[in-house]
Amino acid sequence: MTPPFHLSRRQVGVRGMEADAWIGMWVPAKTPAPVVERLNRTLASVLSNAAVRKRFEDMFAEAVHMDGARINTLLVDEEKTLSALIRERNIRVD
Repeated sequence: MTPPFHLSRRQVGVRGMEADAWIGMWVPAKTPAPVVERLNRTLASVLSNAAVRKRFEDMFAEAVHMDGARINTLLVDEEKTLSALIRERNIRVD
């Protein structure tokens, strides 16, 4: 039996596209700023740890720390990009 055959995005005609998977952490809207800041510092510290980074690399992943402003920008940009793609391709959920 042969393994499944997978085509790259380029091979099926999708050019100029990147697709990332990411995991984020959110807190309730009224969380006090000092709590958010401490959580942010702690996450930054953990994600900069060599052993943690190696663990991510072993899973073919990259640990990237983003503060609230940066993740917000990412979300806004992703929404714009994916919404445009959905409209252009007339993508519908069956």
